[in-house]
Amino acid sequence: MWHEKNTKRKLISIILSLLIVSSALAAIFVVGGTQPANALEELESGVGTGVDDHFGWNVSSAGNLNGDAYEDLIVGAPGNDTGGLDAGAVYIFYGRSLTNMVDINATNADIIITGDNAGDKFGWDVAGIGDIDGDTVDDIIVGAPGAAGNQGRAFIFFGSTIANGTSADADVVLNGTLGTAELFGHSVDGAGDFNGDTYDDVIIGAPGSDRAYIFLGTLPTSRELIGGCIILVGAFWLAFIELSKANNVVAGNS
Repeated sequence: MWHEKNTKRKLISIILSLLIVSSALAAIFVVGGTQPANALEELESGVGTGVDDHFGWNVSSAGNLNGDAYEDLIVGAPGNDTGGLDAGAVYIFYGRSLTNMVDINATNADIIITGDNAGDKFGWDVAGIGDIDGDTVDDIIVGAPGAAGNQGRAFIFFGSTIANGTSADADVVLNGTLGTAELFGHSVDGAGDFNGDTYDDVIIGAPGSDRAYIFLGTLPTSRELIGGCIILVGAFWLAFIELSKANNVVAGNS
């Protein structure tokens, strides 16, 4: 069942990244709904089933993916049916100058990535996560808590190679494995440089198992992007990442 999630923190990051000072008036992108009179632009879903796409379910700054002078945006649509019923999709919009803001919508997003399997809800949560692979280009993460029978997955895309495609094109795939209701990927975000090694890190929530996971960024080698893992509340196993590589296991209240 669809339920609403608080995106206040991510909306604040978008406001900061898209703040325009002009006659003391600030304007931001508005995703979905009726466009306020002072909105800069309205983005509308136009791929898949339209209103049932849940376009705008989650939004975030994506950092600077294409290396220009502007921050970019990512919008989740976990109800998109392009890859199957509720397979989901994400839309990336490159930042641009005020003179190029006309006619921006989902149908002409700069990058569209769709989920591969019905029920994945790819795009349930989205986040820019900084530069986790150390190539100086920002990266993104997308949660799909419905994947693998609600075990859940999270998908990391490197900004340097991101393109139109599907979730199968992700540079790193992280899998929930603790049960069919773990909902791994229900929430995803960047964790900054959590361990001070100059690589940005990520945090992934799995409310079905009462856990959150911190994965430490490092130079990628054959999809094994995350060199270590700090697990909050319990132990965990990942495809592509062995538990023996974990830096720490932190127990908490269950």
